[in-house]
Amino acid sequence: MSMTRTRRERCEELKSRVRPRARDGVLVAKFLKCTLDLQLKTASRAKHRNNCRKELMPVCVTGMHRSGTSLIANLLRSCRLYLGEEDELRPASPDNADGYWENRRFVSLNDEILVTLGSAWDSPSPTTREDWPYEERFNSLRVRAEILIGEFMDREPWGWKDPRTSLTLPFWQSLNGILMPFWLGRGQKLKIVVCLRDPLEVFESLRDRQFTPSFSGLDLWLIYYRQILDTVLPEDRIVTHYDAYFGNAGEELRRVLDFAGLQVAPEIIERSARIVSISLRHKHSSLASLRAANVRPELIDLYAALCEEANHLRPLNSYSASS
Repeated sequence: MSMTRTRRERCEELKSRVRPRARDGVLVAKFLKCTLDLQLKTASRAKHRNNCRKELMPVCVTGMHRSGTSLIANLLRSCRLYLGEEDELRPASPDNADGYWENRRFVSLNDEILVTLGSAWDSPSPTTREDWPYEERFNSLRVRAEILIGEFMDREPWGWKDPRTSLTLPFWQSLNGILMPFWLGRGQKLKIVVCLRDPLEVFESLRDRQFTPSFSGLDLWLIYYRQILDTVLPEDRIVTHYDAYFGNAGEELRRVLDFAGLQVAPEIIERSARIVSISLRHKHSSLASLRAANVRPELIDLYAALCEEANHLRPLNSYSASS
């Protein structure tokens, strides 16, 4: 079977997975062009690059809101991770004076995915079907997401940051633009940077900003991280603790960059690490504080397990000392 035939068959398979309604004709045309462009780009890279070199896969920065996702996205952006054009990024606000570093197009899609699921960032609804991203009601959203990913393909390394992705990861993992390089043996799967912060600090930060989630801040924290762990394999994620950047920001940043496969000069890492300001460290809590607050044991256990995965042992040590 010829290579041309193989690519055509793959293209037909991709089209069959997403069939928007007739009123989405413009989106269909864009999607088909995006699919063809993706095929041509992949073939060109396979021809001109060394066969032993893997493509860098996109990096998704996520985790519960108020867990340092903005700080970590800013650090990665300073190390040349492309997050979109400046006018696409959500501007800074009094609640986040150093910027959110969220691409509004990804955020908009995540909000629409959640609405389609009957959810919102602060009131997620459980999904019982594992194949929900392939349901017909998501077809037009899938087309828009494929087009968006296609626009980023030539900006390697690239990624996006949005805490909402914690709840919508199955959708993004199912997209052809994410899966195709992996299928063709040219790259690994989507890289997930999981940002972690003490649950009590998250709850207090949300409360201070007058957010009133439908779930309590602690229950919402538990839902976000359970969803991530249920969706992402250990080899496809790295857990990074907010506190680590106030100890040795350069070392923690280098650990995340190594996981993402980003080769960055030491001087750039050192310069980027200066972004971290002690003024960002408003709250101080510990596992002992969680225990004293009568927080649910399953939340404490999950936080302890995530701290261990992040190689951030100080909360574990303080908890042991108080037990």
